[in-house]
Amino acid sequence: MYALMLRRAGKVIWDFDDDIVASREIGSREFYLLCGASDIIVVTHTELRRVLPAAAAAKAITLSTTDGDFRGTDFNAVLEDRRATLKEEFRIVWVATSASISDLISVAEALDKAAGQVKASCGKRVVLEVVCNVPLVYDFVTLHLVNSLWSRETAREALLKAHLGIMPLLDSQFARGKGGFKLVQYLAAGLPAIASRVGFNAVVVADGETGYLVSPGDERGWVEAIAEVACHEANWAKLSYASLLRFRDSPFPMRRICASGWTRFPRNVVRVESSRRGGEGRLNDWQGTPSRLLGRRGAGVSRPLFRRPGLLADPGGQFVIVCWPNVHTCEHAEYRLSRRILGHRSYDPSGGVQALSATDQSFDALCNYMADSCAPDEHGCTADASHEP
Repeated sequence: MYALMLRRAGKVIWDFDDDIVASREIGSREFYLLCGASDIIVVTHTELRRVLPAAAAAKAITLSTTDGDFRGTDFNAVLEDRRATLKEEFRIVWVATSASISDLISVAEALDKAAGQVKASCGKRVVLEVVCNVPLVYDFVTLHLVNSLWSRETAREALLKAHLGIMPLLDSQFARGKGGFKLVQYLAAGLPAIASRVGFNAVVVADGETGYLVSPGDERGWVEAIAEVACHEANWAKLSYASLLRFRDSPFPMRRICASGWTRFPRNVVRVESSRRGGEGRLNDWQGTPSRLLGRRGAGVSRPLFRRPGLLADPGGQFVIVCWPNVHTCEHAEYRLSRRILGHRSYDPSGGVQALSATDQSFDALCNYMADSCAPDEHGCTADASHEP
């Protein structure tokens, strides 16, 4: 079914923004099928390019992840609010999927020791807010733990209240392929970040300027870095402003996108989905029902309908969208795809790229690339990536 849909597509762009081979989200057959069928492969950084065979790597372009949730935010007010709460409390935020809980647990002891050192040195209480689809269960001695169920708005609010964002990683092939989306979110929110010196993390975080990089296994490094930010307000403020500037001036910001070309997709798309048990795929009429794109909700958590790749296709075979959902990305990618694609009412089959594959994390960067590759129509580049249908 996948091979047939890919062959029928006029052009295929594969957004390869996580090492889904290392995580076994796709098998080797699907991987080589996509490598061969794709006209363009979008990777978030060079480590992912190295995963590709030479012929596929020659078709790859590099686009960093980005975030647009904080555009229009009054950061002068946000920073003043953070400064006021910093007098008595230092808030650390970690936003991720349950698949990354082991990364957080790997530094849990260091976080607890850091909380004790901060309390002893400057009298501040240290709070860790975990924004995830599952709670963190850990018996901290000094650190105050707050578990928040992930939603787009919950994550945004947590980032605005926090003083520091963290992204610990265990050193593995999959971790080295990650695109640093959480770190880019921290930059966009004007948050200093402390992260493991693994893979693309070392590119996003400017060590000593927007935060600190800590080598895997260096518990003392985590303790000292957190204390340096928590107990020195001037340093925290410097890192915060530098984070905002880095997001503004780096390749990460979202740009305005064209209201023509690739953004014009039809409303009457259908979904091709493979079953959990590996049976035959089935078609579902789309008709603008976003919750049927990637998953159904239960107990407040978005859950995938399937683990294998799902395809969205125009019945006329004009384009195909390939997406790999998981528990964390269901709501996120559903939101992005429904706004970026289904929010536009018209479609010109002769207007530029007609096929797109997407996960969620570098989708906005892909939007920017596609906008640059399409010619504005009489309306010009009037729609931005936050366009509401």
